[in-house]
Amino acid sequence: SKLARAAAANVGLDAAEVQAIAAAGLVQELGKTGVSNGTLDTPGPLTPSQWEAMRLTTYLTQRMLGRCQGLETVNAPASSHHERLDGSGYHRGLTGDRISKAARILAAADAFKALTSDRPWRTKMSADAAARTLGVDVKEGKLARDVVQAVLGATGQSDRLPRQAWPAGLSDREIDVLQLITLGRTNREVAERLFISPKTVGRHIENIYGKIGVSTRPAATLFAMQHQLLS
Repeated sequence: SKLARAAAANVGLDAAEVQAIAAAGLVQELGKTGVSNGTLDTPGPLTPSQWEAMRLTTYLTQRMLGRCQGLETVNAPASSHHERLDGSGYHRGLTGDRISKAARILAAADAFKALTSDRPWRTKMSADAAARTLGVDVKEGKLARDVVQAVLGATGQSDRLPRQAWPAGLSDREIDVLQLITLGRTNREVAERLFISPKTVGRHIENIYGKIGVSTRPAATLFAMQHQLLS
């Protein structure tokens, strides 16, 4: 949950959203209490029945949290942290925009933590190797680049993802600004988040508008949505 919290802060979510993601990270594995230790500790490939049991863990988490009033904002991301953007995850098989930003953050944080932890069937990876593995997942369309970058930034691996060619020739920093303003952040809030001056933010916004051919924030948001730059 500490990693998910740090990643959520890195992508510019507000304090309430960060807290909800941190809380979801604490309970996301509740469903594993419904799986036998024999399955969880299997030292090799799972059998089809064991794999089906594992795929039901997020469903069990959803059911358990659903019995607790006031945990709606926690339940949704906690029970979706094994979903993947290309639909290969579980248990709902959600794709793309149907997976919330919170669930995407939990997915990337959980993947990094799992890769860097010992498991009955393998030894843990180094942080560098885990970062490269997450990079492959980004390339294959399973995990979102922005949240993987945020997770890696929280672990000191922020330079491990290869640079991406952004649409309309936007720079990495312009993408950072664009993503924050489409979340409704003011220039001052963007400046505080990125540790730059409000005046610099204003120049970035002017450059963004010029490159993508718009003149308003709603139009910039539409551009970002059309090019899958947002959650």
